[in-house]
Amino acid sequence: MKLAFVIYSLGRGGAERVVSILSRELAKSHRVDLITFDGDVAYEYGGTHINLALSSRKGLIGKSLNIVRRTLALRGLFARREYDRIYAFMESAYLPAILTGYPVIASVRNNPDRYSALLTRYLLPKAQKVVAVSDQISEMLNARYGLENVVTIPNPVDFESIDRLLEKEQGTTKGRLVAMGRLHPQKGFDLLISAYARSKWARKKRLVIFGDGPMRSELEKLREEEGLEEWVELPGAIDNPYPHLQAADLFILSSRYEGFPNVVVEALACGTPVLAADCPTGPREIIRHGENGFLVEPGKVESLVEGMNELAGDTLKLKQMAQTARESVSHLDVRRTAEKWIDL
Repeated sequence: MKLAFVIYSLGRGGAERVVSILSRELAKSHRVDLITFDGDVAYEYGGTHINLALSSRKGLIGKSLNIVRRTLALRGLFARREYDRIYAFMESAYLPAILTGYPVIASVRNNPDRYSALLTRYLLPKAQKVVAVSDQISEMLNARYGLENVVTIPNPVDFESIDRLLEKEQGTTKGRLVAMGRLHPQKGFDLLISAYARSKWARKKRLVIFGDGPMRSELEKLREEEGLEEWVELPGAIDNPYPHLQAADLFILSSRYEGFPNVVVEALACGTPVLAADCPTGPREIIRHGENGFLVEPGKVESLVEGMNELAGDTLKLKQMAQTARESVSHLDVRRTAEKWIDL
């Protein structure tokens, strides 16, 4: 089959990583094109990369031109390449892709209430199918927006790639709490630093938050106010996070909202238990409370403190959850997930 993946870029991000994983798997038996509007590439991919060089412009006129230029470019490309499946990831890609008039499978990666209700209500019904990354998102799209063309396919895990990258880096510091993601209000790292400061882990185990983003200065200031400069690390984004995930005592997701948090699945695939805010959407579909991790009420420092304290002195519970972590996400193996995309 001839497959097209349309996404803004292959730069750092959850959707970009999913496209990377799926393209590598599907390129083993299909012809795959990765079509982007920006040439940034942060991940390995399978197939052919076609960069249309139509990066974002600012302002109302610029954004309108973005849509027109991208729609025309995609329409011409779709006509020439004659794809059997066209997958478009996120609004910046599925908006112009659907407007071409070709059958498009649109992938919704995040909580739809956080994005354009007009696009969701009036554009997505025109898609051939809509793929949601969690059952909660599917239910929201159906109940709140009346979409009937929705299916759920969770994000894939490439266990072979993770194991290969785990072997590449040895000697990672053990015995830390780890969090990871864009330094953005969505991720709730401000809540996490405040919770860590009040928890039994404080000044006993280091908290390391990997990632870059607009909240860096704010988080650094909060760290200083809490007197935790030596205990909370903000090392930035890294290319190979898996040894750090595997070496952690606990991975913590403090997000205010999500779509389907890839990093939780990746932490579990590395055999690390997870403490996760039960935010909309995704964590409760990954975490089996008390088995592979803990769920706590989202958006509250007190809830994070309570969950962290419950696990702080329970070495046996952490060990038991670590033992079940990898098996608990085995059903998300990329080979199984890729088949679901082909069968759409």
